[in-house]
Amino acid sequence: MKTGCIGGGIAALYFAIARKRLDPSQEIDIFERDAVDRNSGWGIILKDPMLEAMRKMDAPSHAAVLANCVSWEEIEIHVGGKQGILPGQTGRSIGRHAFVEVLRQRAQELGVVLHYGSETSPEALADAGYDLLLGADGIKSRCREQAQEHDRIASIPAEIHIERSNNRFVWLGCNVAFRNMVFDFQETPYGMIWVHAYPFSQDKSTFVVECEPATFAGLGFGQHKVSRDVEVLKRIFARLLGSAELLWLDDNQWQWRQFEQIASPSLHNDKLALVGDAAHTAHFSIGSGTRLAVEGAIALAHSIASHDQLDAAMQHYASKRVRPVQAIQAQALNSMRWFDRIGDHCKLSIDQFLRAFMLRSAG
Repeated sequence: MKTGCIGGGIAALYFAIARKRLDPSQEIDIFERDAVDRNSGWGIILKDPMLEAMRKMDAPSHAAVLANCVSWEEIEIHVGGKQGILPGQTGRSIGRHAFVEVLRQRAQELGVVLHYGSETSPEALADAGYDLLLGADGIKSRCREQAQEHDRIASIPAEIHIERSNNRFVWLGCNVAFRNMVFDFQETPYGMIWVHAYPFSQDKSTFVVECEPATFAGLGFGQHKVSRDVEVLKRIFARLLGSAELLWLDDNQWQWRQFEQIASPSLHNDKLALVGDAAHTAHFSIGSGTRLAVEGAIALAHSIASHDQLDAAMQHYASKRVRPVQAIQAQALNSMRWFDRIGDHCKLSIDQFLRAFMLRSAG
């Protein structure tokens, strides 16, 4: 079978690794429109179930990922001028670029061919003779749009459900490694703003800033370059940052976004399968987006390896992912909605806030 992957991120790379591990004879090409050295993010969280699945599938890349990750033992909560600690909250993270590089090298070792700076489409790959098409082109996926249109033509219900957070967020970095995961909530004259930060290397942390709509408008965010907004954020989070600097990848005001949690009715049609953010998303506050991508890629690889017919494999893949995806998305949606009501929660005592925070994903 000849496979063409659209998008060269985590989902596509891990599918290629898993597919090659299960059947080394497979011919796999990955087409990524960006250059090989483009860094598209800061740190990402690694969930234990995902790491265990990676260990079982491919021990070398699992070991390389662990060698590049950092961990923490607690979550610090700063709210209303008080600090609370949630012990026993062990977590791991890694720089997204470092994670992708590990997967890229491993995929190439296994014989996967990567084409960087190469934009393509399902139609082009189908015309080129590819038997399986993998849509791994992210949250704004054109492959998902095409799959939806195909289903409409075939009279299959294909309504993709999208729920947007009321809040705005921007994904930044910071040149200090915090000791723990930190949530720092600050009140402004316009409303609440907070940061979700965690280390991902020995000297850097992810720094995701989120704020209420009134705060976003009142502080004039999203109207100028990110560098201007960063100066405001440095003042707001001065106590947490100390002498550290905030970092950003693209000085564009559109870095501020409303998170979109996407649930697709189908993960495939014909010979096109969707994985990663192209298939579904989960709010970043529970740190499971990478888990969905990797576990989905593994499930698809196993489904194809265990079925002689592609259509049967696709059906099996979709059925195996329904419950795991729904469970994670339900938790993520509860958490997203909790943060959308942050003004109410910040009126609680610190002990009540910590309890509400811990139970947020349960709804």
